Amino acid sequence: MLYTANEDNATEYAGASDIEIIGATFDENKSLSTNCTALNLSHARNIKIKNCKFINSSGTWHSIEVNSSKDVYISECIFENNQNEEDIQIDSANGTGNLGSNDGTPCDNIHIYNCTFDTQGHVAIGGHDSGQHKNIRVYDNIFRSSGDPDRGHCAFTENTKYIDVYNNTFMGAGGINIPGTYKSS
Repeated sequence: MLYTANEDNATEYAGASDIEIIGATFDENKSLSTNCTALNLSHARNIKIKNCKFINSSGTWHSIEVNSSKDVYISECIFENNQNEEDIQIDSANGTGNLGSNDGTPCDNIHIYNCTFDTQGHVAIGGHDSGQHKNIRVYDNIFRSSGDPDRGHCAFTENTKYIDVYNNTFMGAGGINIPGTYKSS
């Protein structure tokens, strides 16, 4: 639905930058018959997504794809009535969801806070690629309903480093599923 328009050769964090999206509603009306993502960031930096709603997805990949991006702040957003793989996917430039060069750029310094996730058996925040993401902070969020029973509400791979998950409220099945070590308070 909306993506950062990068050249095919955009590398590292040299794509779109210094963007704020405030107060938007992404309503997919559960009518899309093909997989898609509502908001796709790739090779981006200094992005703020605040006070937005992501609702009514069906058969889609993600509400927000954060791919090979740095300094991304997602706050005060609502995710409800969605049937995604993940509401927020953290991914690297490896060919899946990437719009620029497949140079393996990981995500760095991603903050997700003061959001509400009403999941329906899917992961709210996570990643499943082999990217070496770092400095991921998930705090002051509310997670309701059932997370993916195998992955939880928040799920990252063991390659993700310096994850800080704290002061969140988890209601229903799910919780946190992060292999290896991470900071949680």
